[in-house]
Amino acid sequence: MTKSIGAYKAIILGEAPDTTPKDKVYYGTRAGMQVSVVSRSGIDTAKAIVRVEHRREDAVAFCRDYVQNVTDKCIQDELAIDLKDNFSGDCKTGRFTTITGQTLVFFGKNTVANAETMGNDFIIVDPDTNQPLDGSMASGYPVAADQFKQLCPSRMR
Repeated sequence: MTKSIGAYKAIILGEAPDTTPKDKVYYGTRAGMQVSVVSRSGIDTAKAIVRVEHRREDAVAFCRDYVQNVTDKCIQDELAIDLKDNFSGDCKTGRFTTITGQTLVFFGKNTVANAETMGNDFIIVDPDTNQPLDGSMASGYPVAADQFKQLCPSRMR
């Protein structure tokens, strides 16, 4: 392939780099804890759903990036983790269920930074405890916020 760059011509060998975003969503806070997105429907509605598959390539990513040892046992153990085949939510009420089956409620922009929310951008509450996720990796806030954003992107502006 030949490409003009100003007054020069360049020859590019091989294929053009893939600039398409990868359809992966994290289900946990450790490196490589990901699943592959299969389909999306009802995004930004009361019936938003993202269907996912936990594929071998996802397990390899976890074993490589977190465990730092890709073995058949590591891959099998990772694929054996009990995950849902979708995550879903009601973008009107903010109630959503994660890939791991946890139900949470998105309340919107955090307007008051305090110790409970650790200054995170949005308030997400566990309805079982009525406590907000504190914004830390340990609370799962980054993963939950990203999953809600996949379902209801207009609520995260």
